[in-house]
Amino acid sequence: MTDFNYGEYDNDTLNSAIARCEKGIKEKKQLIKDFGKILDRPKGYSKKKLDGLACRIDGSYSVIKILEQEIAECQEELAKR
Repeated sequence: MTDFNYGEYDNDTLNSAIARCEKGIKEKKQLIKDFGKILDRPKGYSKKKLDGLACRIDGSYSVIKILEQEIAECQEELAKR
């Protein structure tokens, strides 16, 4: 997000964005935990379904990384002020 200008937003907006990102990270971590349990005991699930769950877990790790980066950039902008 290096080309995004966080400087044009006020503190409340940046703090709100941080809170939303933290909530998103928490939700993704819970999804990873829940789907991980299913993958540990795959009885009753088709191979296609298990592959889909594994793909969603991989995607969730990517989303977490992006959200953490956005939090860091918002916090950096708040620290400048």
